[in-house]
Amino acid sequence: MSGNHASAGYKNKRKLVIVLTLTSSYLIAEVIGGILTKSLALLADAGHMLTDVGGLALALFAINVTQRAASAKRTYGFYRAEILAALANAVVLIGISLYILYKHTCAS
Repeated sequence: MSGNHASAGYKNKRKLVIVLTLTSSYLIAEVIGGILTKSLALLADAGHMLTDVGGLALALFAINVTQRAASAKRTYGFYRAEILAALANAVVLIGISLYILYKHTCAS
């Protein structure tokens, strides 16, 4: 895509790649540090970072999909891929939250 038709995500794609790289690096460091020090706090934060990495990777995937050209069947192109990726990310995060809530209430 070029010009005014580029989505906000596409315009910031390079920054998103940098953030994904940094977040992935911190994730790996937290997992290694958590295992070496037997720190549950580091491993729990690594789990949180994993959801961040997943969300960022999904966003990048959606941005790449939006770059496909419009067709006769999809006259607006694939711009909705970014919206669907955001929805999928939200559903996953809500699902994880509900699972944690369920496990917490059942453990009491």
